Amino acid sequence: MSSTNAEQIPANHNNSALEVRQFCATNQLDLGATWLAACSGGCDSTALAYLLHELLCEHRGTLHLAYLDHALRGAAEAEAERSAVEKISLSLGVSLHVEQLQPGQLRIDAARRGIGLEAAARDVRYRFLHRTALRSGARYLATGHHADDQAETVLMRLMRGSGPRGLAGIPALRPVCDDSGALCYTVVRPVVNLPCAALRRFCIDRGVEWVEDRTNDAADYQRNVVRHSIMPTLYAFDREVSERISRSAVKIGESQQALEALAHRLVVWHLDNGELSTAAAGFFAQPAALRRVALYQALELMRTRGICRETPSVPARFFEPLAAAELPLHPADAAAMALRGHGVQVWLDDNRVCVAADVVRYSKKGYLVSCAVQAAGGVTSSVVVECGSSSVILRTSDLLPPVLVRSRRPGDAIELQVGHKSLKKVFNEYELRQDCRSAVAVVEDAAGVVAVLVPDRKTASLLRIGIQPLDRPTAAVTRVEWRGDRFFE
Repeated sequence: MSSTNAEQIPANHNNSALEVRQFCATNQLDLGATWLAACSGGCDSTALAYLLHELLCEHRGTLHLAYLDHALRGAAEAEAERSAVEKISLSLGVSLHVEQLQPGQLRIDAARRGIGLEAAARDVRYRFLHRTALRSGARYLATGHHADDQAETVLMRLMRGSGPRGLAGIPALRPVCDDSGALCYTVVRPVVNLPCAALRRFCIDRGVEWVEDRTNDAADYQRNVVRHSIMPTLYAFDREVSERISRSAVKIGESQQALEALAHRLVVWHLDNGELSTAAAGFFAQPAALRRVALYQALELMRTRGICRETPSVPARFFEPLAAAELPLHPADAAAMALRGHGVQVWLDDNRVCVAADVVRYSKKGYLVSCAVQAAGGVTSSVVVECGSSSVILRTSDLLPPVLVRSRRPGDAIELQVGHKSLKKVFNEYELRQDCRSAVAVVEDAAGVVAVLVPDRKTASLLRIGIQPLDRPTAAVTRVEWRGDRFFE
C-alpha cells in the first residue's frame, strides 16, 4: 500500500467532494443514472470511486467498477493490485468487472501495430471499457484523470508542436456514438481539475488505502520523464502549476470549439461515392487555423458518414501544405497538396478539395487498410487482397481495425475450425516450399490473423474461423496487391 506521508500533502486540498459535485452540476450529468468507473487500485481511481459512490448514493444512481490486468507486472504486484480493487468494490458494495490479458499479449500487439507500449495499453484498455460500458448499460464512463495528468499531457503535446486541438488536452467530456451516430455513453473526467495532491489528501482523510504502480517510475515512458523531471522544476516556481496549466487547456479548448463552430458554417463538406469534397475557392479563402479545423471535421465526417469505422488519427503536420497554401494556386502547389498517409488521402480535383480513405504504407512492414463500413447509399464495403494468383474478398464489417496486409512473421498463428494453430505447423502439414512461405500475404486485424494467401493458389489458403469471404467485390472496394517484401503505390 502507499507509503505517502500525509504531512507532504497540502492540507487545504480537502474540497474534492465539492469539486466533483460542481463538475457534475455544471455539465448537467445525471446522478441517478448508471455509471461505470475505471479503477486500477491507484490513488486517483480509488478516490474517484469513493467520490462518485457518495454522490450517486444521494441520487439513487448505480456505480460499477471496471479493472483490466494488462499482464505487464509480476504475479505478486498484479495480485496486490487486483486485491486492492476487489477490496474497494466490496467496501462500496458495487459490481466489479474484471478482465485479464495473456502475458506478453500487449507487447506482441504493440510490435505488430508498430506503436509504443503505452499507446497499445491505452487502446486495449478503452476497448475493454467500451465493452463493459455497453454490457452494464452505463450512461457515463468515468476515468480518474486529474490536473497533473492534464498538465503532463499539455506539456508533451507542446513538445510535439501540437496546435490548439492538441493543447486543449484531455477533454472533460467526450461522447461515444455508434456507427449510426446514436449516443452510446459519455466519457467523463470528474476530477480533471483537481491536483493529484487533493485526491491523495481525500484518501488519507478517509483512511482509504491504495497501491502504487511501479511503472509510473519507469524512465522509458515519456510521461514519466515529464512527471519526474520537468514537473518538479515547475512546482518549485509555483505549487499550483498543474491547476494553472489545466485551466489554460480549458480556455484553449473553448477557443477550439469556437473555431469548430465557425468552420462548420463556412466550410461545407459534401459526400459523393465515398469521398468528401468542398469548393476549393471557399476553403482557401479561410485563414490557416480554420482550414486545419475544417480538415479535422472532414475526418470525423468520414466516420459518421460510414467511410471509416473509426476517425483517422492524423497529426497536424500532415495537413500543413493545405493549411499554409496561399491563393492563387499554381499547378506545382496542387501537386504538393496530393497527400497520402495515416489512412487518408487528400487532393485537389476540378477546383474542389477532396478527402477519402486510403491504403497506406505502415511501419515499413505492410499496408494499413482503411475499413469503410458503408459507401454512399448504405452499400457494405469490401477489401480485395491479391497475392499472385491467390485472392480473397472480405467484408470490412467483419474486420476489427486496424487491418494490416503484411508478410509472415515468426510466431504467427490463426484460429481455424480445428483450433488455434501456428502458421509454421500448417505450412509443414501442407508441405509448402520455403520460397512460397516467404512470399505469402498475411491479413491481420486487431483480433489476430484473418487470412493467409499463398501466391500460387486461386483462393485464400487459410481463413480465420467465422470469416465468410465474398464471391465478388461490393460497389465500395479497397484493393491491395501484395508482392512479398517489395512495396509499391
